[in-house]
Amino acid sequence: MIQLVNQTLLYARFSPRPDGAAVESNDNQIDRMRQYCRLAELEVTEVITDEYTSGKLPLAERPGGRRLLNLVAKGSHVVIQKVDRLFRNYPEAGRTVDDWSAMGVTLHLADQGGCSIDTSTATGYLMFGQLALFADFERRVIGERTSQAMKRYVRTGRRVSAEPPYGWAVNEDGSLRPDQDEQAAVDRMVELREVGAGLRAIARTLAVEGHKSRNGGDWHHNTVSRILTRCQEEGDE
Repeated sequence: MIQLVNQTLLYARFSPRPDGAAVESNDNQIDRMRQYCRLAELEVTEVITDEYTSGKLPLAERPGGRRLLNLVAKGSHVVIQKVDRLFRNYPEAGRTVDDWSAMGVTLHLADQGGCSIDTSTATGYLMFGQLALFADFERRVIGERTSQAMKRYVRTGRRVSAEPPYGWAVNEDGSLRPDQDEQAAVDRMVELREVGAGLRAIARTLAVEGHKSRNGGDWHHNTVSRILTRCQEEGDE
C-alpha cells in the first residue's frame, strides 16, 4: 500500500441514535470536519468511518480504525470531530498520539465543544491529553454504574421472577452468579443509552454486534426497556 505524505484523513465513529438518526449524526460529524479542513486549508484525502462501533474497542480492532492506522504516514493530518470519537482509553490515546507526533503526524479536533485543537503545538498537545483523560473517565463511570447495580444482586441473591434477571445465572443453591456474556450486553445497553440511543436503536445494535437475548431470539425494544429500568432502579437504591 502506498502511503501519501501530507494526506488528510477524516475519521468518524458514531453510535446509533433513535429511529434512523444515526446516519444524520455521522453526516454531521463529517460536515463539521470538512468545514474545519476548508478553514485550515487541508485537502481531504479520504473519509474513514466506523459505524455502530463502541469507543471502548481499541482503534486496531475497529475496521475503520485499522484502515486509519495503515494509512497514516509521515506528514499526515488526522481530523476527528472530538476526542471520544477516536479514543476512550487514555493510555492508548497517549501512545498513539506520541507515535504519530514522532512521525510528524498532526491530530486535529475539529469541533471540541465549539473549539478546534491540534497536537502540533505544546498547548494543543496538553489540551488533547486532558480531553482524552476525561473521555476515559466517562467510560469508566458508565461501567461502574452498571457494575455497582449488578453487584447488589450477588450480595442479596435476589431473584425477581422464576427466571434470574438477564445478566445472571442460578447456582445449585439458588443464589445468583453473573453471566459474563449477558452482562456484556447489559453494559452495552447502558453505554448506548448514556449517549442518547433510543430503545429500538439499542436493540438493532445488540443484534448487529452479536449479543444474544435470553431465549436466543430477536431483541425487542420492550426487553431493552425492562433491563435498563431494572438497572436504574438498582442504581438508585
